[in-house]
Amino acid sequence: MFVHAIERARERDCHLVQLTSDKQRPDALRFYEKLGFVASHEALSLLYSPLVINKTKSRVTA
Repeated sequence: MFVHAIERARERDCHLVQLTSDKQRPDALRFYEKLGFVASHEALSLLYSPLVINKTKSRVTA
């Protein structure tokens, strides 16, 4: 599937195919490297919970 997607990108003159994977998945990282992908940068994420409105005290809490 990945090879097909990469070939289609090439056919359409795409100059970059990019993906993300968790560092805790070494088998996946090796798989992507075998396809020719190289680590290019680190990403940062912010995970937050949705805001909840406390109706009894009329304030917003996280």
